[in-house]
Amino acid sequence: MASHLALWAVTLAVVTVGCGGSPGAPTADGPPPTDTASVDVAAAVDAARDAAPDVEAPDALPPDDGGADDGPAPAFYPPSQRGPYETGVFQAQPYDAVRSRLVPLFVWYPATGPGTSRINYGMVLQGGAWQDAPPATADGPFPVVLFSHGFKGIAFQSFSLTEYLASHGFLVVAPNHQGNTLWDFTSTDEDVAQVTLQRPKDIGFAYGKVVEYAATPGHVLAGLADGTRAAVTGHSFGGFTTLIVAGAVADMDRAKQACAQGVAADIFCPYVSYYAPGTALTMNPRIPGLRAMIAYAPGGYNAMFDDGLAAVYVPGLVMGGTEDTTCPLDLETRPIYTPLPRPKAKAELGGATHMSFTNICSIPAAQLIFGDMCQATMTEQRAFAIVNTLSTAYLRRHVNDELAMDAYLADAYVQAVFAEVAWLLEP
Repeated sequence: MASHLALWAVTLAVVTVGCGGSPGAPTADGPPPTDTASVDVAAAVDAARDAAPDVEAPDALPPDDGGADDGPAPAFYPPSQRGPYETGVFQAQPYDAVRSRLVPLFVWYPATGPGTSRINYGMVLQGGAWQDAPPATADGPFPVVLFSHGFKGIAFQSFSLTEYLASHGFLVVAPNHQGNTLWDFTSTDEDVAQVTLQRPKDIGFAYGKVVEYAATPGHVLAGLADGTRAAVTGHSFGGFTTLIVAGAVADMDRAKQACAQGVAADIFCPYVSYYAPGTALTMNPRIPGLRAMIAYAPGGYNAMFDDGLAAVYVPGLVMGGTEDTTCPLDLETRPIYTPLPRPKAKAELGGATHMSFTNICSIPAAQLIFGDMCQATMTEQRAFAIVNTLSTAYLRRHVNDELAMDAYLADAYVQAVFAEVAWLLEP
């Protein structure tokens, strides 16, 4: 895993010299709306409603209660389409004095209109978010969604998802895990071992900073963060971080034993020798208001095991790809999902690889450098159509308590619209 993902930096360096953008990048008018597939979506939603008749029709406006001064009912925005907001992007470089650690942040926020220019991530990936966009302060505060990047990844690695969530009224916050980003060329296995212990604290710090910014008059994020409603998400190593933040416990002594026994595909084996005896990784203090978690292609089962994963205390969605050879379904996704407490859900994307949950494969050079990690049967556009729809529906259901999302999480809808997804929902 490390040998492949460490090439992130090489990829960006090559592309900066060799090309000016991504063939799949959004146009100047912004990214295309999510396309759920050429199926009868209305029929699928009807079938989902029939299976759950107590759920309000997801394609209908809220019922009128006859109030004279209520004004028009708000439009309903399905999770399968971009939300009503433009997306703004804000960056900061806060310093955690307690840990003597810099925690750079990307924040995507709901905006009322366009800003000065579209962001160009890392100078090679054209995004759809606006810099200096006017924040939708009047509609706030918004729930906070935290995102943890993968091994040798970067905060903006899955911007198709983070921008999309912001368009649906979420304030999305992603820190760079210093010592384990694509810029950290010289990181050793010992460095990674220590960063593993810092990653959950980075997420907690990022949460605290964005809540602080929201409480600061005159700040661009003033009034935007509702710290009582939060979720944590992450990809790969960030999926492991997500699980820890959500309550899972990793026992490094047991991880050492598992590695000594030759367990397959365990992402911690290169690092476990650097942990002192008795090292356990857990989230303390917990994030106030945490209501849900989503782990994309997570790894690290043989550091948490069933009992450590059973300690997760919020509803969880786990996603994986059938062509993922880094964190395979049989060795990571399914063992991680099984012991999680209900309510929970699992999505196995047919034709997706480990990198299908990121935008890195939009870079032409990535196809050559990452090989099979970018040679997915499923296209990036299709992968994000699935990831964005299911993630948005899950977060709106469990963070915002929107009962209408049940129809979009029902088997009938997912099977009709996303036929390549093996979906399991356990209320």
